[in-house]
Amino acid sequence: MLESKWVLLLMIFLFGGLANSIYLTYHHYRTNILHPPTKSFCVISETIDCDRVAISVGSKLVGVPVATLGMFSHFFLLLYILSECVLKLGIQNELYCSIYVILLMMVLFCAYEAFVSFVILRLVCIMCTVLYVTVALMLVSCKQALAMSHGEIFGVLYKLFFPSLSWAILREGLTAMITAVVFSGIIAFAVDYGFRIHFRKKVAEQATK
Repeated sequence: MLESKWVLLLMIFLFGGLANSIYLTYHHYRTNILHPPTKSFCVISETIDCDRVAISVGSKLVGVPVATLGMFSHFFLLLYILSECVLKLGIQNELYCSIYVILLMMVLFCAYEAFVSFVILRLVCIMCTVLYVTVALMLVSCKQALAMSHGEIFGVLYKLFFPSLSWAILREGLTAMITAVVFSGIIAFAVDYGFRIHFRKKVAEQATK
């Protein structure tokens, strides 16, 4: 049985992280396409500078803005949880155990991005740092919601495959996962595309003046 207060906290942090990711995607394209003369609110010093982080090599992964990937992952987690609730699949424990593993990977990616920013670039992005903390809090909330040890969490996932495949649970889990991947991909990259077009139009308008 999941701890409801920790599930609520997980959802609050999830919505906070989603809002942050959307802003960071907006900021990425504003900085890289518009090149505005005015700096963003989080440019405070030579070191604390979100704008320089947004135009750095660490702001993209295989050509895709890291902020967009963050937005996608948050939409995915939200829709993954909602799809299980709406479709009434009855796999809450397995779903939240898999979410815990996904959050672990997100924390590791945040640690990599923090290393690139703080150590290699020697820059601090306030909103990025807030996102790193939010993802870590999501991980803690998920762990507390499950009220299981790490061994028990991985044990639940292990039992899906060994000693024999739990086809019914896997089918329900894949239904929720595929639904979440498809819709989160559509939404996240539609928002990304919208921001790109918005700022390119602004540049075109400025060029005609």
